Amino acid sequence: MKSTGDGLAILFIFCNLFPLFVFLDASNFLFSNASCLSFIFLGSGRWEEEKYEDGVKWKFLEHNGPYFPPEYQPLPDNVRFYYDGKEVKLSLAAEEVALFFAQMLDHDYTTKNVFRENFFKDWRKEMTHEERSLIKDLDKCDFGEIHAMHKAKVEARKNMSKEEKLVKFK
Repeated sequence: MKSTGDGLAILFIFCNLFPLFVFLDASNFLFSNASCLSFIFLGSGRWEEEKYEDGVKWKFLEHNGPYFPPEYQPLPDNVRFYYDGKEVKLSLAAEEVALFFAQMLDHDYTTKNVFRENFFKDWRKEMTHEERSLIKDLDKCDFGEIHAMHKAKVEARKNMSKEEKLVKFK
């Protein structure tokens, strides 16, 4: 725990092996889920597990269920993938992984040989037999149109107003 000197504190909790950084003031309580400990902030600056007289461990527990991402939506027909200069229609699973790589093209990761080799090995696992027999070299893959589509979507999202974002991403 670190104190900021203003009655605020930062609590570091390791929950399921991932650290949670929680900012609390003296009046706030933190009740976490069952896989983490429950703590409250005491005026002395110490953190202790809350104890109830009647033996109850928690007064409130909320779980919204697991989050499942939406199903993958295929690329529009005007966005194509090319291998060695020829258009290739990928299976949905291979296309989804190709989209992941295309989104990362602006990062340094995609220039590192180890990342590229690991990606290509994992991508080939998602390809159909026909795709694996055709696509043998990552350097011959052209993700340009997929990358351009992704950048356009990111820019469109940036240009949306707060109200539009709330409606669209709710």
